[in-house]
Amino acid sequence: MKNYLLKYGQFFNFKEFIVVFLILTIALGIRLYNVSERTSFDADQEWLAFRAVNVFKGDLPLLGPTTSVGSFSIGPGYIYLLSLSGLFTNNAPVTGVYLSVFLGIVTLILIYFFTKHFIDQKSAYLILFLTAISFNLISWDQLPWAPSLFYSSQIILLIGAYLSN
Repeated sequence: MKNYLLKYGQFFNFKEFIVVFLILTIALGIRLYNVSERTSFDADQEWLAFRAVNVFKGDLPLLGPTTSVGSFSIGPGYIYLLSLSGLFTNNAPVTGVYLSVFLGIVTLILIYFFTKHFIDQKSAYLILFLTAISFNLISWDQLPWAPSLFYSSQIILLIGAYLSN
C-alpha cells in the first residue's frame, strides 16, 4: 500500500486535471439540469427521508431498506449519508437527489482512476466521458435511492482486492 501511494502520489498533471475537470463539469451540469422536475419522490424515497430525519432524534437504523429480491436488507450507510447531507439543505426533499448526484460524480472519479491505472490514460478519458454522458447513469444519479452507493463500493472493492496482493 505504501509503495502504491508513493508511486501514484501525484494523481494529476495540469493537462490531465483540465480534461478531467471539464468532463466532470459537463457530467455535473447534465445531472443537475432541471433536477427538481426530472426526479421522482416515491414511497421508497419517503421512507429513506423519514429514517434520515430520525437519525438526529436518536433512532439509529441498523438495517437499510428491504430489497424486492429475496427480502433482505441492505446496509444503513445511505441513510446516514442522507441524514448528514440533510444538515446542509434543511432536510429538503431534494437532498437525496443532491447526495445521489454527488455519489455519481465520486463514482466517475473512481472509474477514471481505476481505468487509468489498469488500462491507460486515453481509455480512462474515453470511459470517463462515456460514463459522464450515459443516459442510464444520469437517470440513476437523479433518483435518490440507497443503491447509489453500490457503484462506488464496487470500484473500491476491486481496488482493495488488487492492493491486497
